[in-house]
Amino acid sequence: MAFEAVQQPSTPPQAGDAAIVHRAGVPANVDITTIAANDQTGTAYTLALADAAHFVTMTNAAPNTLTIPDNATVAFPVGTAITIGQGGSGTTTIDAAAGVTLNGVSGGAGDVTGQWATVMLRKTATDTWQAWGSIGAVA
Repeated sequence: MAFEAVQQPSTPPQAGDAAIVHRAGVPANVDITTIAANDQTGTAYTLALADAAHFVTMTNAAPNTLTIPDNATVAFPVGTAITIGQGGSGTTTIDAAAGVTLNGVSGGAGDVTGQWATVMLRKTATDTWQAWGSIGAVA
């Protein structure tokens, strides 16, 4: 039995387009042209599995901390990406829980550089994440 590759015309994504992804081993459709938000207004938040492929905003006038949990607490699949935004005037610190390595900062934590700035977190190994974007001073 032979298979023939058929090239499909390339078109840019449009609202309503979807992709199939796996969350905790379960297939799910995800709209690829929008990103769901999880708006946090407190001074402390620990990432949850539902935050995968989402935009988490930290909106508070006081300093606040977003914590990346260890894999034993929340088992994000390797490759997970989460975008963090500082929506308030209070400095948002991104902190790695004990046992978690956060590459892109020294000391395991870093501050988002200011209001309206964003940082993308990407899990690269069991307890290793990368921080990309507007991350500055070590907390």
